[in-house]
Amino acid sequence: MSKAKKRNFNRPVATREYRRVFTIFPEGEKTENCYFTLLRVMNETVNIIIKKGDKKTEPNQVLGRAKKYIRENGLSKNEQVWLVIDVDGRPENSFKGCFEWEKVDTKHNLAISNPKFEYWLLLHFERGDNVKNGSDCMIKLLRHLPNYEKNNISAKEITKENCATAMDNGSRKHEAVDILQGNCSTVYKLVKEILEIK
Repeated sequence: MSKAKKRNFNRPVATREYRRVFTIFPEGEKTENCYFTLLRVMNETVNIIIKKGDKKTEPNQVLGRAKKYIRENGLSKNEQVWLVIDVDGRPENSFKGCFEWEKVDTKHNLAISNPKFEYWLLLHFERGDNVKNGSDCMIKLLRHLPNYEKNNISAKEITKENCATAMDNGSRKHEAVDILQGNCSTVYKLVKEILEIK
């Protein structure tokens, strides 16, 4: 009687080649993480890696985290690194290192919101005119999202359609305003990259 051959039922591990990888270093710990997690569902051909912020939120500290990541991991051929930071009343010179870093490599990118990331959320619903400061921004945002909390944005509130509105509003504002001088958000560049890849 011959012994039965032992079968190997291990399947090869599936690997997925994403069209593009976005490694995002947000200043904040909650809102940005929640928002970009929603975008993952909107385009599954891209990989969005969110490197959550810590308590160090100054632009040069966020930049330091990104530089450390690149130094330790390198970048894949289809990977982009994005810093997502707020102006939040900071002096212009606090962004100098970030602007210089962005110019070094086309894989280095910067998305800034003035006064803060919630201004980008506001652009999903309106043009964002007459926002004097962060408090004004929150008052206007709460008109559209009355139950808004920093760590709880739902897919009912952020849709592909209102992302398109936000990209249009963000682009229009950016053409008219210096990002460090007036209300504006360049997050539209990142969202456009994520959503328009097929």
